[in-house]
Order: sequence, then structure tokens, then C-alpha cells
Amino acid sequence: MDHSRIEHIINSIISPEALLAESYGEVTKAEGISADSRKPVPGGLLCETIFGPVRDYECHCGKYRSRRFAGLVCEQCHVELTQSSVRKARVGHIVLAAPAARRDCLETEALLLDLDPDALDRVICCTDYIVTDPGSAEACGAYYKQVMDEETYRTLRENDPAVCFTAMTGAAAVETLLHDLSSETSDGTLLQKEYARVKEERRTADEERAAYLDSRLDVMDAFLHSDKRPEWMILHILLVSPAGLRPEETTEEMQLDPDDINYRYMAVIIANRRLKRLALVRHSRLILYNEQRIFQERVDSLLESAGEFCFSWQSEPDE
Repeated sequence: MDHSRIEHIINSIISPEALLAESYGEVTKAEGISADSRKPVPGGLLCETIFGPVRDYECHCGKYRSRRFAGLVCEQCHVELTQSSVRKARVGHIVLAAPAARRDCLETEALLLDLDPDALDRVICCTDYIVTDPGSAEACGAYYKQVMDEETYRTLRENDPAVCFTAMTGAAAVETLLHDLSSETSDGTLLQKEYARVKEERRTADEERAAYLDSRLDVMDAFLHSDKRPEWMILHILLVSPAGLRPEETTEEMQLDPDDINYRYMAVIIANRRLKRLALVRHSRLILYNEQRIFQERVDSLLESAGEFCFSWQSEPDE
């Protein structure tokens, strides 16, 4: 792969459907190499079915081992007979058990929702709640997009059981609010109406307030003049980078290095699996939120690690 031809990198948001279209298969197992066979684990982080064969024109089970079978897919192990260089280009994906936020989009989300970034961060970390539908709680002082701590939330719930409102936490709460912005109404989307309101407020705002409103207008204008939707900043699908670009790094004890990107992918898959199991069993709200917080931390760690690398995907890998 000729990195000298890379002129620039664009950091953008993309729909879950487009992410799936890029992927060659779902990674479901946290293991990379089998301790018994010393081969990639099927469905794992280095799976040959997803990322391509380790050896040129040789399938996982060994049934086919020749260039004359090029393009054939083994009926037993489902590995395509092709060059091993495709392992530097093909990506996989992980289907997340719960929505996860991208930290590099935090400021953008805060500007769109007109919220303090620190308050939004506490919601994403499942520390605070945010009101997504005030319902009848407006009489008690609750309002749309109000951020409240656990004590305030429980007080509102317990003081008057008849009060009906919706307050959420985690990335799912942020996704709900972002989805509201792009929801169509008879007179346009909420984002369009908010843009017009902010533009009107900007005319009479003082210098400090005007600078903040200009930032909001820039972000809203970017979404209004693109095909991107605000809720795409919340992840449901996580791409797994090409196996050929992330060889496993081990310590002297033959354990995966905690700083290795494979280790961080493994941590996400394990947390994701645990969250799926919890969703099937009735647990207390706080236990579930604690698992969601851990899950978000694992995703944050992975995205921070992946950001240190430069990946370039090509439809055809270099010879």
C-alpha cells in the first residue's frame, strides 16, 4: 500500500447501513489465534472468512491450496481463495448491544442540542439523566432537555407517581434528542426551526453570546446542507480495522499487550456480550446503567487507540 499517495483524510459521519456495506462480516468472538491450531479463530478478530486467507490462495481448512482455485469460496470453511494482501484492506464489524457515543463528536452534539458539553458527557457516562419528554412533569418544574442527577430523578418519580415524563441516560438518550432534530413535521424539521430561531436571536445578541450562536449556526448549517443525519453520530455498528494492519503484540508472558488495538477490540466484544446477556435478564436499573458505562468506556478506549493509526481502504489491494 503506497502511503505516499494519501493526500488527506476526512473525518465524517456515516449511516449504519453504509458501514455495513463496507464490512465483509460480523466479528462475534474476542479471540484472535486459536491456542490449539495456531490459526485464526472463525468469527474472531483475525477470522479468515471475514478478512481473507493468511496464506495466498489457501483456505482455513486446507482443502484448497492452489492459485488455480482463485476466486473460489471453500464450501467447508467459507474462506475465499485469494491473495493474503486483502487482509490489509477488508474490514469487519461489531453489532453493538447498546448505542455508543463518539467522543470526537461531543462538542458538535452539544452545539446542536444547546447543552453544556460537560453535562452531556455526564449523560453519556450514565451519571445523569436528561428529559426527552417532559409530559405532565412540566407542572413540577421539569422541562425538555433538562439534565438531572439520580437524586432529582428519584424525587420526581417518588413524590408524585401520577407524574408522567421520560428521562433517559447513556448514548441512547443523546440519540433520541438528535433524532428529534431531524424528525419531519408539517412545517419542516425541528433543526430547520431551531436554525431560524437562533438566526433571529443572533441579530440582537451581545458579542460573547453572538460567538456561541455563530458556532451553533455553523454546525446546523452543515447538517442542513448535507445528507448526514445528526443521530448518525451515535454508533450502532463499529467497524473492525483490517487484520493485516493490526498484528497481535504480546508481552513476555505471551499475553496481549493492553495497549494493543486487538486487546481493546477484545474488551469491547466482551463488554458487548455481557450487555447482551443482561438485556435478556431482569436486573436493577443501576446495574444495567453501570454496565452501559463500562461498555462506553471500552468503546472510548478503542476509538482513542484507533485514532493513533492511519488506515486507508482500497477496493483492490496493492500487489
